[in-house]
Amino acid sequence: MIKLKKRADQRVRKGHLWVFSNEIEDPPVGSLEPGAIHELVDSSGEFLGMVYVNPSSLISARILSRKRVPIDGAFLKRRIEDARERRRRLFPERNFYRLVFGEGDLLPGLVVDRYNQVLVVQAQTAGMDRMADDIVGTLVQILKPEGIFLRNDSPVRSLEGLSQEKRLAYGHVPATVQIESRGVTFLVDIANGQKTGFFLDQEANRPLM
Repeated sequence: MIKLKKRADQRVRKGHLWVFSNEIEDPPVGSLEPGAIHELVDSSGEFLGMVYVNPSSLISARILSRKRVPIDGAFLKRRIEDARERRRRLFPERNFYRLVFGEGDLLPGLVVDRYNQVLVVQAQTAGMDRMADDIVGTLVQILKPEGIFLRNDSPVRSLEGLSQEKRLAYGHVPATVQIESRGVTFLVDIANGQKTGFFLDQEANRPLM
């Protein structure tokens, strides 16, 4: 259990998902196990949410749920299915998009990009890194992709005390994947392209180029 200092719960109650190291009363931040799941409570012991923690980061806890629920495979499945349903509504005819966008999908520290039948996953925090196998398994179960590639080479990981790596996590992933955006064909370099391969968040700006 992570207990906050007095009045340190105000941002959390307003919807913020981060807890900083200087806001934690108990236990001592240095004693926390990177990536471990805890309940978060205020100074009086009132439950605030389920978090994962990291003593190596200034952001020592990140909220996964405002409810007291197990953070397991079933939880990940619900979150990822919710994210997929939002993209279905937003991009009904597109087969490439950012499937999971961290805090925006209530999975802080996780990025999942879809390029047709290939998924690129980036775990930016110790909590998501610890759940990486479950995340990959859940994505295989829900989306049945041809392949999943891990792009855990973001500099952000160093702030979490994590090493960097790029590797195949599932199936087969070609060196490049072809997508068509606004009538223009692009070849996405999965392993060596920018960040997770392509700037999917700039889709609306491409017609202006």
